[in-house]
Amino acid sequence: MFPLLFVATAGCGDAGSSSAGVGQGGSSQGGNGQGGSAQGGSGFGGDGFGGSLGVDSGTDGGNSRCASGAEWIYLVDSNNILLQFRPDSLTLTPIGNLNCPSSAGDTPFSMAVDRDATAWVLYQSGNIFHVDTSNAACTATGFQAGQSGLTNFGMGFVSNDADQGETLFVAGGTSVTVGNATLASIDTLSLQLTTIGQINGWPELTGTGSGQLWAFSPNTSPPTIQRLDKTSGGVAENFNVSQLTGSPSAWAFAFWGGGFYVFLQRALETSTNIWFFDPNTQNLTQAVGNTGYRIVGAGVSTCAPLTPPA
Repeated sequence: MFPLLFVATAGCGDAGSSSAGVGQGGSSQGGNGQGGSAQGGSGFGGDGFGGSLGVDSGTDGGNSRCASGAEWIYLVDSNNILLQFRPDSLTLTPIGNLNCPSSAGDTPFSMAVDRDATAWVLYQSGNIFHVDTSNAACTATGFQAGQSGLTNFGMGFVSNDADQGETLFVAGGTSVTVGNATLASIDTLSLQLTTIGQINGWPELTGTGSGQLWAFSPNTSPPTIQRLDKTSGGVAENFNVSQLTGSPSAWAFAFWGGGFYVFLQRALETSTNIWFFDPNTQNLTQAVGNTGYRIVGAGVSTCAPLTPPA
């Protein structure tokens, strides 16, 4: 996800964010956000998008090489705080402060999480870092920033259709803007970026263990949640979420348990609110209000459960 100067970046943090340096001891967004408060429930209602997710009888992503902790959603805020979000209990737990080897004033913009429970955190500079989700330890990856004109982008891992692997998809450009973003993939071994096509809006991305790529675009009219064709960026399925209309300043997006969690802060809101969208019923409910954090990135691996917990 990303924060924005005025509009917002995918899971995103805006390029001019005032949150320079590493936040110590909690977010300046109005509290530590631990636990949160349930506003209207989680919205679980059905078991798998009426079949559109290609959900099988398993409860998780169906891959045996999932590391411990890879089933949860991880978040990063504009003050460099890494958190774990557990949708089954709607709790936010701070893990630690990122101390990535980035330049002064560089802040997180977006993130994704692989099956090893390693977070791939993109900074405003376009550099990607590996973060241990158990302790927030951060290391450089050597990724070359700005490949094919992409510096700021949303990110999400998706299970492959042809094998047991997964692919890191990204969508963005040089900076957050209104209009089209470029969909691309990043080879996690060579760290080379390959463009795929153009998509509308500046979305944050999330993937599923059943091999689907989804995008949340808060700056389109109306805001949308869409399933994208992984080979072209074309829209395969669309849901309008008009309730989320407003000037976005930070957003993030994650699939878990048969539905989508949207992390969104709009103009005049003091911190991020967490929403749950159930594609079976097309109901959108607020899961946690006023978290106390400005969430700019969310990552969930393809090990996340495909259906709601029993």
